[in-house]
Amino acid sequence: MKQIYTPEEWEAALEESKSGPIVIYKHSTACAGCERQLSEMHEGVAYKEITRPVYYVVVQESGELSKRIADDLQIPHQSPQAIIVINGRACYDAYADEISASVIAARIHLVQEAFDEISGSGSKTREEE
Repeated sequence: MKQIYTPEEWEAALEESKSGPIVIYKHSTACAGCERQLSEMHEGVAYKEITRPVYYVVVQESGELSKRIADDLQIPHQSPQAIIVINGRACYDAYADEISASVIAARIHLVQEAFDEISGSGSKTREEE
């Protein structure tokens, strides 16, 4: 997981989403239960359940950036919040107790399969089937 602080880092993450799904996790240090979700995301990455890049924003440190992310993705600003982004667009977001590494990993897998099929980078093309 990589913490992002600046609009430039956010724009680089958005650019990366053009080659496959990424996860944005918005964390709040003011929320006692948020530590559990942050740990869940860290464990998902550490145990390779989540295999795509995960970026996180601490809302209290980067409030404007957190709001910009919500605006750019056209989703409500919430924290804690996990967002899967593909091709610069939010395709899934979860809030508070909905955040689970296994659910995020499963959603990423589905998104990646659809992305591969659309972009033609999957293991099989339609002609091969």
